[in-house]
Amino acid sequence: MITELKTCFDNLKARLSELNNHLTTERPRHFYPMTGAERAINSEPLHWVNDHLSDLWYMNHEQDGRTTRSRHGVI
Repeated sequence: MITELKTCFDNLKARLSELNNHLTTERPRHFYPMTGAERAINSEPLHWVNDHLSDLWYMNHEQDGRTTRSRHGVI
Protein backbone atom coordinates (compact mmCIF):
# COMPACT_ATOMS: atom_id res chain seq x y z
CA MET A 1 0.00 0.00 0.00
CA ILE A 2 2.81 2.46 0.83
CA THR A 3 4.52 1.69 -2.48
CA GLU A 4 1.28 2.36 -4.37
CA LEU A 5 0.76 5.63 -2.49
CA LYS A 6 4.32 6.74 -3.27
CA THR A 7 3.83 5.88 -6.94
CA CYS A 8 0.61 7.90 -7.07
CA PHE A 9 2.30 10.86 -5.38
CA ASP A 10 5.23 10.69 -7.81
CA ASN A 11 2.75 10.63 -10.71
CA LEU A 12 0.97 13.67 -9.27
CA LYS A 13 4.25 15.58 -9.02
CA ALA A 14 5.13 14.65 -12.61
CA ARG A 15 1.73 15.79 -13.91
CA LEU A 16 1.97 19.06 -11.98
CA SER A 17 5.37 19.63 -13.54
CA GLU A 18 3.84 19.05 -16.99
CA LEU A 19 1.08 21.53 -16.16
CA ASN A 20 3.67 24.07 -15.01
CA ASN A 21 5.62 23.68 -18.26
CA HIS A 22 2.43 23.92 -20.33
CA LEU A 23 1.28 27.11 -18.62
CA THR A 24 4.73 28.68 -18.91
CA THR A 25 4.98 27.79 -22.61
CA GLU A 26 1.42 28.55 -23.69
CA ARG A 27 0.92 31.59 -21.44
CA PRO A 28 -2.90 31.35 -21.46
CA ARG A 29 -5.02 34.38 -20.69
CA HIS A 30 -5.47 34.48 -16.94
CA PHE A 31 -6.13 36.63 -13.93
CA TYR A 32 -4.15 36.17 -10.76
CA PRO A 33 -4.50 38.61 -7.87
CA MET A 34 -1.03 39.26 -6.45
CA THR A 35 -0.10 40.81 -3.14
CA GLY A 36 2.45 43.60 -2.90
CA ALA A 37 4.95 41.18 -1.37
CA GLU A 38 4.51 38.78 -4.30
CA ARG A 39 5.03 41.60 -6.81
CA ALA A 40 8.23 42.58 -5.02
CA ILE A 41 9.58 39.01 -5.25
CA ASN A 42 8.44 38.21 -8.80
CA SER A 43 6.04 40.37 -10.80
CA GLU A 44 5.14 37.55 -13.22
CA PRO A 45 1.63 36.24 -12.35
CA LEU A 46 2.23 32.83 -13.97
CA HIS A 47 5.12 32.29 -11.56
CA TRP A 48 2.66 32.52 -8.66
CA VAL A 49 -0.03 30.46 -10.41
CA ASN A 50 2.47 27.63 -10.89
CA ASP A 51 3.79 28.06 -7.36
CA HIS A 52 0.36 27.71 -5.80
CA LEU A 53 -0.85 24.92 -8.08
CA SER A 54 2.16 22.79 -7.22
CA ASP A 55 2.30 23.65 -3.51
CA LEU A 56 2.59 20.21 -1.93
CA TRP A 57 5.15 20.88 0.81
CA TYR A 58 5.75 23.40 3.56
CA MET A 59 7.50 26.51 2.31
CA ASN A 60 10.02 26.45 5.17
CA HIS A 61 10.60 24.77 8.51
CA GLU A 62 8.75 27.57 10.30
CA GLN A 63 5.40 27.08 8.50
CA ASP A 64 2.74 25.83 10.86
CA GLY A 65 1.46 22.42 9.71
CA ARG A 66 -2.10 23.44 10.56
CA THR A 67 -2.12 26.22 7.97
CA THR A 68 -2.48 26.08 4.23
CA ARG A 69 -1.77 28.62 1.57
CA SER A 70 -4.91 29.34 -0.38
CA ARG A 71 -5.49 31.63 -3.27
CA HIS A 72 -8.90 32.47 -4.56
CA GLY A 73 -9.46 33.94 -7.98
CA VAL A 74 -7.19 31.91 -10.24
CA ILE A 75 -9.02 32.19 -13.55
